[in-house]
Amino acid sequence: EFVVEGRARAAGVSQFCDAAFVALDSSGATTRPIVNQVGWHVGQGPDPQGVQSTALARNDLTVMAFSPLDEANANILHGEPYTTIASSHSSTPAQVALRWLAQR
Repeated sequence: EFVVEGRARAAGVSQFCDAAFVALDSSGATTRPIVNQVGWHVGQGPDPQGVQSTALARNDLTVMAFSPLDEANANILHGEPYTTIASSHSSTPAQVALRWLAQR
């Protein structure tokens, strides 16, 4: 509604899986989201729950990670292999984790 009224340039969604996009497609919605915000951090691996493959399969869909440093898991900021990688690149473990996500 905000996009149609011109009060927003685009729409985004949070935690949408492929089934949610299928439901959206069949709902007759005229506005397509361009961002899907999902919980994603380096400890989950390169493509948790098919997040990237879903984004790639849908044109113009960008993935936005929330909690990218997984603050609940101290290992990412203070454990291996993150500290070793960070020191070899003169950066912090947080910078390593964020760069890894950005390169996906």
